[in-house]
Amino acid sequence: MISGGGKKLLFRMIYGGYYLQGAYGVFWFITVLWMATNLFNVILYRKYSIWLLTALIAIGYFAELLPTPLPWNIHVVPMAVSYIWIGFLINKSVQVGLQEMRSPSLIAYFMIAVLIMTGIYIFRHELTLNMKYNDYGLPLLSLVCSVISSISVAVFAILIAKIGLVAKILSFIGDASMVIMFLHQAIKFIFLTRLGLEENYVIVILSGILLSLAVYVLMKQSNLARKYLLGEAR
Repeated sequence: MISGGGKKLLFRMIYGGYYLQGAYGVFWFITVLWMATNLFNVILYRKYSIWLLTALIAIGYFAELLPTPLPWNIHVVPMAVSYIWIGFLINKSVQVGLQEMRSPSLIAYFMIAVLIMTGIYIFRHELTLNMKYNDYGLPLLSLVCSVISSISVAVFAILIAKIGLVAKILSFIGDASMVIMFLHQAIKFIFLTRLGLEENYVIVILSGILLSLAVYVLMKQSNLARKYLLGEAR
């Protein structure tokens, strides 16, 4: 959990971003997501040139040189917008093509995706990036590998979608993904740490998913929770 009391805790909560740790650690994401999505909407509305994407990526890498993180992790926004933009382009081209492929071709792509993901896993320590801490790994190479990983995950998802029951279960978990993201750390640091189970990764993962899903189901039963916590109109 976040260490320090009184003024120090209040500072961390207001400053956000890098300084959010423990049970609140994942909340750095919401300010970056909010700023990045709004900026990207402006980019789409104004129809800015694709060259702006190059500039945003360059600004993101230069931001690694900052001696002190900015409030709300504002310095991470240029790189976050870059990833959103690249994902948007992939969604418009690659994903549509994958969905129209026949099963034999998809299986071939699946095997390629497995090889790619295996290679990235083997070199994960060199390629790992951590946006919260303004660390983007090896310049450009980590970015390219993360994009390729995303495409590989899309291949897995399209194949899994053909398996009825599994697709329904994963779709349900996907609907609750934001709830899982915001609660899993609290479950780990508030409950599992007290039970001495925080080092058992299997229990941490299962507890984080299952308990968060239970909260999600309870939220769905309340009109207020659906509207103000899940963002559902009805």
